[in-house]
Amino acid sequence: MEKKLTIKVTRLKKEYHARLRLGHSIIDEMSCKKKQDIGWICREMLRWYSKTGGVDPWAEKARDKQIEPKPMGIKYLGKSYPILAE
Repeated sequence: MEKKLTIKVTRLKKEYHARLRLGHSIIDEMSCKKKQDIGWICREMLRWYSKTGGVDPWAEKARDKQIEPKPMGIKYLGKSYPILAE
């Protein structure tokens, strides 16, 4: 059975947490304070998954450049948490 790459976003306290999963394993986790930054942290996790050798068409698409630049003044507040191997 092929493992599927998924992202799950939840709100804990005053932050939004996103987890990148491959099957039942957590690959990466990031959080942000603003709801507008959820898309950015999800894209960032997919981009790093692809950069470090992960093979998935969804992750490869995250490495493509964006068509329109972001307006000035937007700050991304994503914060990465290390995932410890068991």
